[in-house]
Amino acid sequence: MQNNKPLVTVIAISYNQENYVLATLNSIKSQIYDNIQLIISDDASKDNTQQIIAKWVAEEYPQAIFLANKQNAGITKNLNRAIPYIKGTFVKQIGCDDILTNDSVSKIMTKFEELPDDYAVIYTNMSRINEQGNLIDDVGLIEKRGHPTYNGFVYKEMITRPFLTSASIIFKKEVLDKLKCFNEKVFYEDHDFYLRASKFFKFYYLPEKLVLYRVHLNSLINSSSRIKYFINQYFVYVTSYDSRKEYKNLYVERLLFCIKNLYYKKFRRNFLYSMRLFLMTGKFVFLKYAFASIPFIVTGNTK
Repeated sequence: MQNNKPLVTVIAISYNQENYVLATLNSIKSQIYDNIQLIISDDASKDNTQQIIAKWVAEEYPQAIFLANKQNAGITKNLNRAIPYIKGTFVKQIGCDDILTNDSVSKIMTKFEELPDDYAVIYTNMSRINEQGNLIDDVGLIEKRGHPTYNGFVYKEMITRPFLTSASIIFKKEVLDKLKCFNEKVFYEDHDFYLRASKFFKFYYLPEKLVLYRVHLNSLINSSSRIKYFINQYFVYVTSYDSRKEYKNLYVERLLFCIKNLYYKKFRRNFLYSMRLFLMTGKFVFLKYAFASIPFIVTGNTK
């Protein structure tokens, strides 16, 4: 019998997640939605992650595509490696430390059927679990982070503040066709990718906890490098910089926030980052921070 449901491609990315990867992969296999293509892309793990995945694919999911990469390249390049293999008309990505509820894909795809065609991205809430996989509390990640939720065209809101996480999202393949790829200048893909997507496509919030988001020492939510975070945000806003009157000041405000924080962290390249923004925006405040950051060229921090 032919399956008439749209094909959903799930991209599972991994790096040194030997303790969690099986829970992620089994949650994908357990989806009640029955038209899924699975691509697993490992970013040259140094532990036993690749061996665990290879064994699981052979025994549990032989139709999956497993990209066992030999060189570590980072999250965005790891995602881009999977793009040529995508066959679905919808795409979901997940890190191999998070877990999908068994109805996660089904509920989002049902909502897509109900929405007008111009909605291309659906995001949901998530529950938080600890390293052992136990619920931390009943508070969703959106509430925990104090994020608002929005529907429709959310470009201004995405400029002002990232309010969604990629693990909760399914998007139409046409979004990726429009944007071409994930931005390899950033460390973390979600804010950059969905900021760019929000220029063209409508978003919808489905208020259900359909992902178990694992909080552990190496998870992004616990990242100890604030310099890395602000560098990432800097390149998000530089990449998408919009000089149109109604958006320019929003971008300048966010870029200034990045530069100020990098200045307080005595970031070694803050002079160059600030000069670039002065030339791009014409705002003299960036020139002020460029000159103030000159001493960091020799004595500043890199991380």
